[in-house]
Amino acid sequence: MAQKMFMLVLLIPLAIFSQRFGVTEVNPAVQPESILPAALDEQDQTQQVTLELPINDSTFMIGPSDKFSISIEAGETTTFIGVVTPGGSLLIPKVGNIELFGKTLREAKLSIRDRIQANYRQSRVTIDLIGIREFSVPVTGAVSEPGFYVSTPVMRVSTIISMASPNSLADITQVRITDKMGKEQIVNISEFFSAGNLSDNPTLNDGDQIHIPHSDISNSVVVVRGAVQDGGYLSILPNETLASLVSRKIEFKKDADLENVKIIRSGKEGLQFITVKPSEFNSFVLLGRDEIEFLFEQPINVLGFVAAPGSYQFIPGYTSSDYINLAGGILPAGATKGVKIIRKNGDILRGSDVIIQRGDIIEVRRSTINILVGEISILQFASTLATLALAYSAVN
Repeated sequence: MAQKMFMLVLLIPLAIFSQRFGVTEVNPAVQPESILPAALDEQDQTQQVTLELPINDSTFMIGPSDKFSISIEAGETTTFIGVVTPGGSLLIPKVGNIELFGKTLREAKLSIRDRIQANYRQSRVTIDLIGIREFSVPVTGAVSEPGFYVSTPVMRVSTIISMASPNSLADITQVRITDKMGKEQIVNISEFFSAGNLSDNPTLNDGDQIHIPHSDISNSVVVVRGAVQDGGYLSILPNETLASLVSRKIEFKKDADLENVKIIRSGKEGLQFITVKPSEFNSFVLLGRDEIEFLFEQPINVLGFVAAPGSYQFIPGYTSSDYINLAGGILPAGATKGVKIIRKNGDILRGSDVIIQRGDIIEVRRSTINILVGEISILQFASTLATLALAYSAVN
Protein backbone atom coordinates (compact mmCIF):
# COMPACT_ATOMS: atom_id res chain seq x y z
CA MET A 1 0.00 0.00 0.00
CA ALA A 2 2.83 2.36 0.89
CA GLN A 3 4.49 1.69 -2.46
CA LYS A 4 1.27 2.56 -4.36
CA MET A 5 0.95 5.88 -2.50
CA PHE A 6 4.56 6.76 -3.26
CA MET A 7 4.09 6.09 -7.01
CA LEU A 8 0.89 8.16 -7.02
CA VAL A 9 2.74 11.17 -5.54
CA LEU A 10 5.35 10.94 -8.32
CA LEU A 11 2.90 10.44 -11.21
CA ILE A 12 0.53 13.34 -10.46
CA PRO A 13 3.11 16.20 -11.04
CA LEU A 14 4.37 14.41 -14.17
CA ALA A 15 0.86 14.22 -15.58
CA ILE A 16 0.19 17.91 -14.90
CA PHE A 17 3.39 19.29 -16.48
CA SER A 18 3.96 16.71 -19.23
CA GLN A 19 2.25 18.93 -21.80
CA ARG A 20 5.13 21.45 -21.54
CA PHE A 21 7.96 19.02 -22.27
CA GLY A 22 9.66 19.63 -25.63
CA VAL A 23 7.86 22.95 -26.21
CA THR A 24 9.92 26.18 -26.76
CA GLU A 25 8.15 29.23 -25.34
CA VAL A 26 8.42 32.35 -27.50
CA ASN A 27 8.45 35.76 -25.81
CA PRO A 28 7.15 38.28 -28.32
CA ALA A 29 8.85 41.08 -26.39
CA VAL A 30 12.34 39.71 -27.11
CA GLN A 31 14.01 41.65 -29.94
CA PRO A 32 16.32 40.09 -32.54
CA GLU A 33 19.97 40.06 -31.59
CA SER A 34 21.62 43.43 -32.11
CA ILE A 35 24.98 44.02 -33.72
CA LEU A 36 25.85 46.13 -30.69
CA PRO A 37 26.64 45.39 -27.05
CA ALA A 38 23.57 45.70 -24.83
CA ALA A 39 25.09 48.57 -22.85
CA LEU A 40 25.25 50.72 -25.97
CA ASP A 41 22.03 49.51 -27.48
CA GLU A 42 19.95 50.39 -24.42
CA GLN A 43 21.15 53.97 -23.93
CA ASP A 44 18.48 56.51 -24.70
CA GLN A 45 19.56 59.55 -22.70
CA THR A 46 19.98 62.92 -24.40
CA GLN A 47 21.73 66.00 -23.09
CA GLN A 48 19.60 69.13 -22.87
CA VAL A 49 21.50 72.22 -24.00
CA THR A 50 20.13 75.74 -24.27
CA LEU A 51 20.69 77.02 -27.79
CA GLU A 52 20.15 80.49 -29.22
CA LEU A 53 20.00 79.03 -32.75
CA PRO A 54 20.09 75.53 -34.29
CA ILE A 55 23.62 74.17 -34.61
CA ASN A 56 25.26 74.91 -37.94
CA ASP A 57 26.65 71.54 -39.09
CA SER A 58 29.13 73.30 -41.39
CA THR A 59 30.91 75.10 -38.53
CA PHE A 60 30.32 72.94 -35.44
CA MET A 61 33.52 70.99 -34.72
CA ILE A 62 33.31 67.49 -33.26
CA GLY A 63 35.23 66.70 -30.09
CA PRO A 64 35.48 64.13 -27.27
CA SER A 65 32.20 63.31 -25.45
CA ASP A 66 29.94 64.53 -28.25
CA LYS A 67 27.07 62.05 -28.43
CA PHE A 68 25.40 60.63 -31.53
CA SER A 69 22.21 58.69 -32.07
CA ILE A 70 22.67 56.27 -35.00
CA SER A 71 19.89 54.25 -36.60
CA ILE A 72 20.67 51.49 -39.14
CA GLU A 73 17.90 49.95 -41.25
CA ALA A 74 19.19 46.77 -42.86
CA GLY A 75 16.42 44.17 -42.77
CA GLU A 76 15.93 45.09 -39.15
CA THR A 77 16.33 48.46 -37.46
CA THR A 78 19.06 48.95 -34.91
CA THR A 79 19.41 52.18 -32.95
CA PHE A 80 22.19 52.97 -30.52
CA ILE A 81 24.05 55.82 -28.84
CA GLY A 82 27.68 56.43 -29.71
CA VAL A 83 30.02 58.71 -27.76
CA VAL A 84 33.19 60.21 -29.22
CA THR A 85 36.18 58.87 -27.27
CA PRO A 86 38.86 61.08 -25.62
CA GLY A 87 41.01 60.26 -28.62
CA GLY A 88 38.45 61.75 -30.98
CA SER A 89 37.08 58.57 -32.59
CA LEU A 90 33.68 56.88 -32.60
CA LEU A 91 33.53 53.10 -32.13
CA ILE A 92 30.75 51.32 -33.99
CA PRO A 93 30.66 47.57 -33.25
CA LYS A 94 31.14 45.36 -36.33
CA VAL A 95 32.09 48.52 -38.24
CA GLY A 96 35.15 49.82 -36.41
CA ASN A 97 36.64 53.12 -35.25
CA ILE A 98 35.87 56.25 -37.23
CA GLU A 99 38.15 59.24 -36.69
CA LEU A 100 36.01 62.34 -36.14
CA PHE A 101 38.29 64.75 -34.29
CA GLY A 102 38.76 68.02 -36.18
CA LYS A 103 35.83 67.37 -38.50
CA THR A 104 32.71 69.47 -38.77
CA LEU A 105 29.38 67.92 -37.89
CA ARG A 106 28.54 67.60 -41.57
CA GLU A 107 31.84 65.86 -42.35
CA ALA A 108 31.41 63.56 -39.35
CA LYS A 109 27.94 62.45 -40.50
CA LEU A 110 29.24 61.68 -43.98
CA SER A 111 32.16 59.64 -42.57
CA ILE A 112 29.87 57.62 -40.29
CA ARG A 113 27.34 56.95 -43.05
CA ASP A 114 30.01 55.89 -45.56
CA ARG A 115 31.64 53.43 -43.14
CA ILE A 116 28.33 51.82 -42.08
CA GLN A 117 27.08 51.48 -45.65
CA ALA A 118 30.39 49.89 -46.65
CA ASN A 119 29.59 47.09 -44.16
CA TYR A 120 25.82 47.03 -44.61
CA ARG A 121 25.05 47.58 -48.26
CA GLN A 122 21.65 48.96 -49.19
CA SER A 123 21.19 50.06 -45.59
CA ARG A 124 19.51 53.27 -44.58
CA VAL A 125 21.44 55.26 -41.95
CA THR A 126 20.09 58.11 -39.80
CA ILE A 127 22.55 60.13 -37.70
CA ASP A 128 21.74 62.85 -35.14
CA LEU A 129 23.86 64.79 -32.69
CA ILE A 130 21.99 64.46 -29.38
CA GLY A 131 24.60 65.47 -26.78
CA ILE A 132 27.17 68.25 -26.70
CA ARG A 133 30.44 67.94 -24.82
CA GLU A 134 31.45 70.10 -21.87
CA PHE A 135 34.93 71.42 -21.15
CA SER A 136 36.66 73.80 -18.73
CA VAL A 137 37.69 77.33 -19.68
CA PRO A 138 40.11 79.27 -17.43
CA VAL A 139 39.32 82.97 -16.86
CA THR A 140 42.02 85.29 -15.51
CA GLY A 141 42.69 88.99 -15.14
CA ALA A 142 40.41 91.75 -13.85
CA VAL A 143 37.68 89.51 -12.46
CA SER A 144 36.39 89.00 -8.92
CA GLU A 145 36.24 85.21 -9.26
CA PRO A 146 39.07 83.89 -11.47
CA GLY A 147 39.13 80.16 -12.13
CA PHE A 148 37.79 77.42 -14.39
CA TYR A 149 34.24 77.54 -15.76
CA VAL A 150 32.27 74.82 -17.53
CA SER A 151 31.48 75.69 -21.14
CA THR A 152 30.15 74.04 -24.29
CA PRO A 153 30.92 74.67 -27.98
CA VAL A 154 27.69 76.72 -28.24
CA MET A 155 28.36 78.93 -25.20
CA ARG A 156 29.57 82.48 -25.85
CA VAL A 157 32.36 84.47 -24.24
CA SER A 158 29.97 86.93 -22.56
CA THR A 159 28.34 84.11 -20.56
CA ILE A 160 31.63 82.89 -19.13
CA ILE A 161 32.82 86.44 -18.40
CA SER A 162 29.61 87.20 -16.52
CA MET A 163 30.16 84.10 -14.34
CA ALA A 164 33.64 85.36 -13.42
CA SER A 165 32.28 88.81 -12.39
CA PRO A 166 34.54 91.45 -14.01
CA ASN A 167 35.62 94.05 -11.45
CA SER A 168 35.25 97.82 -11.79
CA LEU A 169 38.62 98.17 -13.54
CA ALA A 170 38.07 95.43 -16.15
CA ASP A 171 38.65 96.51 -19.74
CA ILE A 172 36.03 94.50 -21.62
CA THR A 173 36.98 96.18 -24.90
CA GLN A 174 40.21 94.13 -25.04
CA VAL A 175 39.23 90.62 -23.95
CA ARG A 176 41.91 88.16 -25.07
CA ILE A 177 40.98 84.61 -26.12
CA THR A 178 43.87 82.19 -26.65
CA ASP A 179 43.17 78.83 -28.29
CA LYS A 180 45.01 75.55 -27.65
CA MET A 181 47.46 76.30 -30.48
CA GLY A 182 48.43 79.64 -28.89
CA LYS A 183 46.60 81.80 -31.41
CA GLU A 184 45.15 84.96 -29.84
CA GLN A 185 41.92 86.78 -30.65
CA ILE A 186 40.96 90.18 -29.18
CA VAL A 187 37.22 90.83 -28.85
CA ASN A 188 35.30 93.90 -27.71
CA ILE A 189 32.54 92.48 -25.53
CA SER A 190 31.18 95.98 -24.89
CA GLU A 191 29.97 96.05 -28.50
CA PHE A 192 27.86 92.99 -27.79
CA PHE A 193 26.44 94.43 -24.56
CA SER A 194 25.62 97.78 -26.18
CA ALA A 195 24.53 96.71 -29.67
CA GLY A 196 24.08 92.92 -29.56
CA ASN A 197 26.85 92.35 -32.10
CA LEU A 198 27.54 88.59 -32.06
CA SER A 199 30.77 88.95 -34.05
CA ASP A 200 32.27 90.49 -30.91
CA ASN A 201 30.96 87.63 -28.77
CA PRO A 202 32.24 84.36 -30.27
CA THR A 203 31.54 80.83 -29.10
CA LEU A 204 34.22 78.86 -27.26
CA ASN A 205 36.20 75.74 -28.10
CA ASP A 206 38.12 73.11 -26.16
CA GLY A 207 41.41 74.53 -24.90
CA ASP A 208 40.38 78.21 -25.07
CA GLN A 209 41.63 80.57 -22.35
CA ILE A 210 40.10 83.95 -21.50
CA HIS A 211 42.03 86.91 -20.07
CA ILE A 212 40.43 90.27 -19.19
CA PRO A 213 43.03 93.05 -18.83
CA HIS A 214 42.86 95.93 -16.37
CA SER A 215 42.04 99.36 -17.76
CA ASP A 216 44.72 102.01 -18.13
CA ILE A 217 44.11 104.18 -15.05
CA SER A 218 45.44 107.31 -16.74
CA ASN A 219 43.19 107.04 -19.80
CA SER A 220 40.26 104.71 -19.17
CA VAL A 221 39.29 105.09 -15.51
CA VAL A 222 37.12 107.63 -13.69
CA VAL A 223 36.41 108.17 -9.99
CA VAL A 224 32.78 108.11 -8.82
CA ARG A 225 31.78 109.52 -5.42
CA GLY A 226 28.76 110.68 -3.51
CA ALA A 227 25.21 109.36 -3.49
CA VAL A 228 25.98 106.02 -5.18
CA GLN A 229 25.89 102.46 -3.85
CA ASP A 230 29.42 101.48 -4.90
CA GLY A 231 31.73 104.38 -5.55
CA GLY A 232 35.41 104.29 -6.42
CA TYR A 233 37.32 103.68 -9.61
CA LEU A 234 35.31 102.60 -12.67
CA SER A 235 36.50 101.62 -16.11
CA ILE A 236 34.95 103.58 -19.00
CA LEU A 237 34.55 102.66 -22.64
CA PRO A 238 36.05 104.71 -25.49
CA ASN A 239 34.03 107.91 -26.00
CA GLU A 240 31.59 106.83 -23.31
CA THR A 241 28.99 109.37 -22.21
CA LEU A 242 27.84 110.00 -18.66
CA ALA A 243 24.44 108.49 -19.53
CA SER A 244 26.10 105.29 -20.77
CA LEU A 245 28.21 104.91 -17.62
CA VAL A 246 25.15 105.52 -15.42
CA SER A 247 23.15 102.85 -17.23
CA ARG A 248 26.00 100.31 -17.16
CA LYS A 249 27.54 100.56 -13.75
CA ILE A 250 26.01 103.08 -11.34
CA GLU A 251 23.27 102.45 -8.80
CA PHE A 252 22.12 105.53 -6.90
CA LYS A 253 21.07 105.91 -3.31
CA LYS A 254 17.48 106.93 -2.74
CA ASP A 255 18.42 110.50 -1.78
CA ALA A 256 20.67 111.19 -4.79
CA ASP A 257 20.19 114.53 -6.53
CA LEU A 258 20.83 114.24 -10.28
CA GLU A 259 19.92 117.82 -11.06
CA ASN A 260 23.50 119.02 -10.72
CA VAL A 261 26.27 116.44 -11.23
CA LYS A 262 29.73 117.86 -10.59
CA ILE A 263 32.76 116.85 -12.70
CA ILE A 264 36.33 117.68 -11.74
CA ARG A 265 38.55 117.39 -14.81
CA SER A 266 42.33 117.68 -14.95
CA GLY A 267 43.69 119.48 -17.99
CA LYS A 268 46.73 121.34 -19.22
CA GLU A 269 45.30 124.55 -17.81
CA GLY A 270 44.64 123.04 -14.40
CA LEU A 271 41.44 121.80 -12.82
CA GLN A 272 38.06 122.38 -14.42
CA PHE A 273 34.84 122.29 -12.40
CA ILE A 274 31.93 121.29 -14.63
CA THR A 275 28.25 121.06 -13.74
CA VAL A 276 26.30 118.59 -15.90
CA LYS A 277 22.51 118.82 -16.10
CA PRO A 278 20.38 115.70 -16.72
CA SER A 279 19.61 116.95 -20.24
CA GLU A 280 23.35 116.85 -20.99
CA PHE A 281 24.05 113.30 -19.78
CA ASN A 282 23.70 111.81 -23.29
CA SER A 283 26.13 114.27 -24.86
CA PHE A 284 28.74 114.68 -22.12
CA VAL A 285 31.74 112.50 -23.06
CA LEU A 286 33.85 111.31 -20.15
CA LEU A 287 37.65 111.40 -20.08
CA GLY A 288 40.10 109.30 -18.11
CA ARG A 289 40.79 110.64 -14.60
CA ASP A 290 37.49 112.54 -14.43
CA GLU A 291 36.14 112.77 -10.88
CA ILE A 292 32.34 112.49 -10.84
CA GLU A 293 30.47 113.68 -7.79
CA PHE A 294 26.80 112.70 -7.49
CA LEU A 295 25.39 114.98 -4.82
CA PHE A 296 22.88 114.03 -2.19
CA GLU A 297 19.48 115.61 -2.51
CA GLN A 298 19.43 118.87 -0.55
CA PRO A 299 17.16 118.40 2.48
CA ILE A 300 14.81 120.83 4.18
CA ASN A 301 16.28 122.06 7.46
CA VAL A 302 13.85 123.03 10.21
CA LEU A 303 15.53 125.03 12.96
CA GLY A 304 14.62 126.96 16.07
CA PHE A 305 11.80 126.46 18.52
CA VAL A 306 10.29 123.20 17.27
CA ALA A 307 10.03 119.85 19.04
CA ALA A 308 12.40 117.96 16.69
CA PRO A 309 14.69 120.31 14.76
CA GLY A 310 16.73 118.70 11.97
CA SER A 311 16.84 117.76 8.27
CA TYR A 312 13.80 116.42 6.43
CA GLN A 313 13.35 114.95 2.95
CA PHE A 314 11.98 117.33 0.33
CA ILE A 315 8.32 116.63 -0.48
CA PRO A 316 6.94 118.57 -3.46
CA GLY A 317 4.04 120.86 -2.55
CA TYR A 318 4.64 120.94 1.20
CA THR A 319 4.43 124.31 2.94
CA SER A 320 6.47 125.66 5.82
CA SER A 321 3.60 124.73 8.14
CA ASP A 322 3.72 121.11 6.91
CA TYR A 323 7.44 120.86 7.69
CA ILE A 324 6.94 122.43 11.12
CA ASN A 325 4.38 119.70 11.82
CA LEU A 326 6.89 117.07 10.63
CA ALA A 327 9.30 118.57 13.17
CA GLY A 328 6.82 118.02 16.01
CA GLY A 329 5.22 121.44 16.00
CA ILE A 330 6.14 124.77 17.59
CA LEU A 331 7.27 124.73 21.21
CA PRO A 332 5.45 126.93 23.75
CA ALA A 333 8.41 129.31 23.61
CA GLY A 334 8.21 129.62 19.82
CA ALA A 335 6.47 132.32 17.81
CA THR A 336 3.47 131.10 15.82
CA LYS A 337 3.81 134.02 13.42
CA GLY A 338 6.73 135.29 11.45
CA VAL A 339 8.21 131.92 10.43
CA LYS A 340 11.31 132.68 8.34
CA ILE A 341 12.28 130.73 5.16
CA ILE A 342 15.81 131.18 3.81
CA ARG A 343 16.32 130.16 0.14
CA LYS A 344 19.55 128.84 -1.38
CA ASN A 345 20.02 132.10 -3.28
CA GLY A 346 19.75 134.13 -0.05
CA ASP A 347 16.16 135.30 -0.45
CA ILE A 348 14.15 135.47 2.79
CA LEU A 349 10.41 134.76 2.91
CA ARG A 350 8.05 134.74 5.86
CA GLY A 351 4.84 132.89 6.62
CA SER A 352 3.45 129.47 7.41
CA ASP A 353 1.91 128.96 3.97
CA VAL A 354 5.07 129.39 1.84
CA ILE A 355 5.62 126.52 -0.68
CA ILE A 356 8.97 125.01 0.22
CA GLN A 357 11.74 124.34 -2.33
CA ARG A 358 14.75 122.03 -2.15
CA GLY A 359 17.43 123.34 0.16
CA ASP A 360 15.20 125.78 2.05
CA ILE A 361 15.87 126.51 5.72
CA ILE A 362 12.82 127.05 7.93
CA GLU A 363 13.44 128.95 11.14
CA VAL A 364 10.95 129.30 13.99
CA ARG A 365 11.99 132.22 16.22
CA ARG A 366 11.43 132.68 19.92
CA SER A 367 8.29 134.58 20.84
CA THR A 368 8.56 138.15 22.18
CA ILE A 369 6.71 137.29 25.37
CA ASN A 370 9.10 134.42 26.03
CA ILE A 371 12.02 136.74 25.53
CA LEU A 372 10.61 139.14 28.12
CA VAL A 373 9.38 136.75 30.79
CA GLY A 374 11.08 133.43 30.02
CA GLU A 375 9.35 130.17 30.85
CA ILE A 376 6.77 131.56 33.37
CA SER A 377 3.02 131.35 32.74
CA ILE A 378 0.75 134.31 31.94
CA LEU A 379 -0.76 134.07 35.45
CA GLN A 380 2.70 134.24 36.95
CA PHE A 381 3.49 137.17 34.72
CA ALA A 382 0.27 139.01 35.79
CA SER A 383 1.01 138.22 39.42
CA THR A 384 4.49 139.66 39.06
CA LEU A 385 3.11 142.87 37.49
CA ALA A 386 0.53 143.21 40.28
CA THR A 387 3.23 142.74 42.91
CA LEU A 388 5.34 145.42 41.29
CA ALA A 389 2.36 147.79 41.11
CA LEU A 390 1.53 147.28 44.80
CA ALA A 391 5.12 147.81 45.78
CA TYR A 392 5.24 151.04 43.80
CA SER A 393 1.98 152.29 45.44
CA ALA A 394 3.29 151.47 48.89
CA VAL A 395 6.47 153.44 48.32
CA ASN A 396 4.51 156.48 47.13
